[in-house]
Amino acid sequence: MVDACGEGCAGAFAISPGSWLGQDWAANAARVTNAAKPVRCMYAFNDGGTAATCNSLPITTYYRIAAYEGKKHGQDFLVPRKMEANFGEILLAFLLAASTN
Repeated sequence: MVDACGEGCAGAFAISPGSWLGQDWAANAARVTNAAKPVRCMYAFNDGGTAATCNSLPITTYYRIAAYEGKKHGQDFLVPRKMEANFGEILLAFLLAASTN
């Protein structure tokens, strides 16, 4: 998601991100936040390299991390019975931040 965020993109909400298709996730996330657009990074502590990916940038006004117990990955975060209690709150806050751009 963050790799494709360019002109007209209001921000990126990444769940279990990584550097795919030869794209440097951290560089792209920094590019988006440097353009004053919000980026959110969500991961589970035991999900391989996603912790390192999310923690590759410092927390700023535009960059936030949500970290959870377990080893959920990607769409597992979106399954209602597995969804974290504050997922909706985090998503709503992101959407509000992105809509102010």
